[in-house]
Amino acid sequence: MLLGMIRNATSELTEDEKSIFAMVHAVSQRKMTHLRAEHEIDLDIHEFSKRRGITKKEAFKRLVKAVEILFDRSFSFTELTENNHEAVCMTRWIGQYAHSIDANLENPTITIHASPFLIEHLDHISQYLESFIVKDVN
Repeated sequence: MLLGMIRNATSELTEDEKSIFAMVHAVSQRKMTHLRAEHEIDLDIHEFSKRRGITKKEAFKRLVKAVEILFDRSFSFTELTENNHEAVCMTRWIGQYAHSIDANLENPTITIHASPFLIEHLDHISQYLESFIVKDVN
């Protein structure tokens, strides 16, 4: 049931939002330790702009918009508790984010903290993502 919810939730994502998930997945593949919610993930604006054939300024704006949407988007699912009771769980994709205020900077930054739900189910979610290379990871 949860995998069906993940499939449905990821089917509603834009290409830019899927790119963010792909970046998170790439980071998790490169980390020597298991990715956790407190890990900062720097989104690679330069690589995103190259893959999309757009300027870094436009890439920055698109990624900020996608991050804001993912932060605001919450969803629910049901799961069984230890006592075999059904419980409704509410979650979101991104737990926290920060970005440069000025898109005109030479190197604007966008940093996110993935939600525990996203991290826990990243392998399932990655089945629905494009391949995206992240060259520099915190």
